[in-house]
Amino acid sequence: MGFNTGDWPSATPPVLLLQSLLTEAYGQLRARLAAEDPGRAELLPATAEELLRPGNLPAATLLLRGLLADDASLRQRLVDGKPLPAPEVRLLAQTYAGPASHYFNHYGPPGSFRTVGFERILAEPGEPGYLPPAEIRGKVVILGADYGEFESAENNRTALVTSTRGVPGAELLATAYANLRSGETLEPQRTLGAALLLAAVPLALSACSYARRLRGALALMSALALGYLLLTEALFAWANILLPMALPVLLQVPAVAVPYTATHYRRMQQESASLRRLFGTRPVPASVVAHQIRVKEALASGPESLFGVSLMTDIEGYTTMGEQMDPQRFKALMQEYFEATFPPIEAGQGEISEIRGDSTLALWAAPADDPKIRRRACPAGLEILAAVEEFNARTPLTKLPTLIGVNCGELSLGMVGAGRHQVFQPVGDSVNAAQRLQRLNKLLGTRVSASRAVVEGLAGISVREVGSFRLRGRVTPMEVF
Repeated sequence: MGFNTGDWPSATPPVLLLQSLLTEAYGQLRARLAAEDPGRAELLPATAEELLRPGNLPAATLLLRGLLADDASLRQRLVDGKPLPAPEVRLLAQTYAGPASHYFNHYGPPGSFRTVGFERILAEPGEPGYLPPAEIRGKVVILGADYGEFESAENNRTALVTSTRGVPGAELLATAYANLRSGETLEPQRTLGAALLLAAVPLALSACSYARRLRGALALMSALALGYLLLTEALFAWANILLPMALPVLLQVPAVAVPYTATHYRRMQQESASLRRLFGTRPVPASVVAHQIRVKEALASGPESLFGVSLMTDIEGYTTMGEQMDPQRFKALMQEYFEATFPPIEAGQGEISEIRGDSTLALWAAPADDPKIRRRACPAGLEILAAVEEFNARTPLTKLPTLIGVNCGELSLGMVGAGRHQVFQPVGDSVNAAQRLQRLNKLLGTRVSASRAVVEGLAGISVREVGSFRLRGRVTPMEVF
């Protein structure tokens, strides 16, 4: 729809139809043109009646197209000059000065405009199918061949009167006219805008690859693709702007995601090979492998601030027992002890962060305070005590009574040390406080101590407040349960 720009320039039928129905607006537009450029206004038909004479309408529309499309300042004065023109005058000016062609903005499937058979127009009152004139009075009526017999949706703007079968050309003309009349033509992104958009999508996708984990990067890419689809849908529905959809979503997203995933797995294979060289053919627990990978990631990315629940365990009498037992036997005993106490931590989705002698530091981490990780850590502490009781029942001569402290708060997760002597571990006051709580058990005669920050707001966990204590090295007292 719009204007043909080939060897024989001309206005298309939708433009001719629009102009033939907006004759009053044509008169106002010509009057404004005469005020700006009387010489060129004289080239146009002086009245609406003259405009509609045979042969004048196509010539006048083509002349207006040339005047307004070639002179942007003239169009600006006609549209924005004082007094402001009527909406129909602005519509005509924008139609003549706008793009030569527009995309159809279909209102639905065939039959979206009301379509009636021509025989109903010819029917006399009282005959079957008679169509009262009042039903089409005040509406635009388009006559044309139709390839299907519809008697469908009501449309207040246009009544389409046709007969025979299929997708009607008359309905296409009605769609084009309605688009122009309401200003609802689709506007695709022009060459520069489309190029910038298509360049921005892979750049944004590439930025997602900086996420530390593959799953996170792919989730960001998927969210970006979904957001782009929602944006194109919103612009299409609300602003009649047509953006490319298939290329960014079906080609550019896989073009970035697939190589990134392949590179990630290639790096993982290289890490695995490096670990095999480090540990040889000995079986290595998955937690050790994951720890070594995190160490390398931490060296590359620096410390990370998180919210975490720290659970610290310690064995009473560990030093004395180690002094009295054969080292190999003591090592085997500790191995059996850790095999009993680690599963509750892993079952609660915690992570063994550090083992130092008889002490174990377990960690549940999240970007911010999350009741879920506190709810997992508390039962894990109780299950560790149950596991220790079972262990002590199996080894009555070498009992290892265990004390547990649980605290939560902000911490930093990264490399600690200098040069070649660095370890990957959590650091922060909340971690230190968990160790102090564990030691407080000796004074209180308890086995598990937790801060208020850990147990607050958790349902289904039985706790008993034992008081407020100023732990060693801390100034502020802590409520202990």
